[in-house]
Amino acid sequence: PGQNVQFGVSINKGSQTRTVYGGKENNAFPIYWVQDDQVIVTSPECDRKTGTYSVAVDSEEQSYATELKMVGDAGVQWGKEPKANFYSIYPAAGVTANGTTFSGLEIPLTQYSIVDGTSILKPDMNACFMSAYTPGVNNGSVVNLGYKPLSTAIRFTLVGPTTNKSVTIQNVQIAASPDVKLSGEFTVDLAGGSRVVRTSENASNVANIRAYDPNTGGLLTLGQNEKKEFCMFVIPQEAQVPGRRSRYVPLY
Repeated sequence: PGQNVQFGVSINKGSQTRTVYGGKENNAFPIYWVQDDQVIVTSPECDRKTGTYSVAVDSEEQSYATELKMVGDAGVQWGKEPKANFYSIYPAAGVTANGTTFSGLEIPLTQYSIVDGTSILKPDMNACFMSAYTPGVNNGSVVNLGYKPLSTAIRFTLVGPTTNKSVTIQNVQIAASPDVKLSGEFTVDLAGGSRVVRTSENASNVANIRAYDPNTGGLLTLGQNEKKEFCMFVIPQEAQVPGRRSRYVPLY
């Protein structure tokens, strides 16, 4: 009791879509941690229940963290309970925890993709949320947090004109039916490993992608028959199906 909890962190094998996409392999995209990424962790059974941690890695292609460093003077601290359950959300910017509920998950109205000369644009990874649930850890043991995607990826390809012309893409917008929210603030309850998502009043049924070249600051231009693959992240919600009970639909 009173000692800081020690964490290990990884991205579960089979979780194919945050941090950063690697190259496409076997029709899947591996995920790598980024130096100084932050996660928020909470445990209702601990004395100090919530902490924020910074990820340290040794290379740019690690699916596990070399170390989790506390942000602040203290992190989650053990209590007197013989076992504890741990819950986490990543990325942690703007996210707060209350029990097993995490608030402030923000999917921006406009997600910015980076043009880097390849056929696949680098997506806005700040919109790619992941969650972890590690139950029944013995008091004093290392807690291994294995993350799974909470956001899902909508991927599509835009093709340039069939004639010998070019077109500048100022904005790509995706719209859903009014009861499905694609951007705004979301809350998720991870109790018992479930993932119940709720939307805020400011949530919108539209979301945008704006692609730009960080070297020039210019927008994406597509030449004749040129192809670029886009990715937009959204958070799946309970589906309102007439005549059926609502259910969570994980699309990733």
